[in-house]
Amino acid sequence: MKRVLSWFIVLAVVAGMAVAVGFRIHGQRAPGEAEPEAPVSVEVVKLEIRDLERSVRAVGTLVPVSTANLALKAAGRVAEVRVKIGQDVQQGELLVILDSTDYQNQLRAAEATYELACANLERQRTSSVVLEAAQAEAALKQARAQIDAARANYERMGGLYNQHAISLAQYEAAKTQLDVALAQLELAQASASAVEAGSSEQVLRIAEAQKKQAEVSLEVARAQISDTVLRAPFSGRVQHVNVSAGEIASPGMPVITLVETHPMLAEFMLSEKQAQAVREGDALSVYVPSLGVCLDAKITGISPAPDPRTRLVKVRVELPEHASLRAGMMVETRIAEETRRQVLALPEQCIVGGSVEPAVFIVVDDQAVRRPVKLGVSDGRMVEVVEGAEEGDLVVVKGQTFLRSGMRVVVRGGTE
Repeated sequence: MKRVLSWFIVLAVVAGMAVAVGFRIHGQRAPGEAEPEAPVSVEVVKLEIRDLERSVRAVGTLVPVSTANLALKAAGRVAEVRVKIGQDVQQGELLVILDSTDYQNQLRAAEATYELACANLERQRTSSVVLEAAQAEAALKQARAQIDAARANYERMGGLYNQHAISLAQYEAAKTQLDVALAQLELAQASASAVEAGSSEQVLRIAEAQKKQAEVSLEVARAQISDTVLRAPFSGRVQHVNVSAGEIASPGMPVITLVETHPMLAEFMLSEKQAQAVREGDALSVYVPSLGVCLDAKITGISPAPDPRTRLVKVRVELPEHASLRAGMMVETRIAEETRRQVLALPEQCIVGGSVEPAVFIVVDDQAVRRPVKLGVSDGRMVEVVEGAEEGDLVVVKGQTFLRSGMRVVVRGGTE
């Protein structure tokens, strides 16, 4: 009975094996047999030797080459403001104009005085004693008229000074004009006295002095007219406008802030270690996030010493001309702190396992093999492989997310 049972068991085993072989011959799985895993599609890169730089991100700000707070030299009511914030202006362009009525009147008075002095001098040289006396009397009247005008102007400027509409220098200038008028009156009186005494030579010298004095007064009046307008000292962009038409402007009061925008500079504050890694004249790539542009730039200045409070070193970088650049914009760049020559490197996206247990998948005989690696310097894209892989290894760069060591793979792209 036992022998019969043993024969039944042997026959069952043989039959099972025959069925399994039959299924394999016809491409079918035997009952209970697991389906083999399909190969995983991956992309690979070849581990190669190259130079790497370890760099850090630095954030800076755009600043103009120069900034000027422009002020008027004369006092008066603003007649016209010809610019607005953000406007580009050319050197010499009119920015602000004052009401010059009072200054025009003073100019006409100075011109008349100068013409009178010239005529008086000419007459003194050619006229008789009788004519000299008449001229002396006319000069005396003119001097008295000038005193009245100078005194009226002095009182008017005194009122403006008390209202804080003009500076002390402007008020004192009016006082000086009154003193000049008084001196002219004294000269006119002396001239009349000299004529009465018959001293024509002395009268001639006085006339020459009056002409010189009138010439200086005329130059001052012309200068005051030119001071009633404000022009751009250089080509740039208007950053601030601090005055409006109708307001009273005082000498020295900033009314326009003008910035020179070409070229534009980027200012970075670097650590002492980072600053040691750069030199004046070095090329940098500067990214402007708000514009989405990357510009080739050059280092034009490095502070010789760090700021005593922050211990940071100011580095200035000159940017190429770009119409959309504005002062105050944030910019970024990368500063190389360390350079590694001829090291094994691969893309950072090849790394799995994070920074605690970094590893890569190497393709060997159509299988993925996980290898722990020791990493070195990174430039943000490529990372140095110190241990765990060799030059020429095919490392999985895409498709490694769900890989396991020993899985079959098929290379669909990348560098084999």
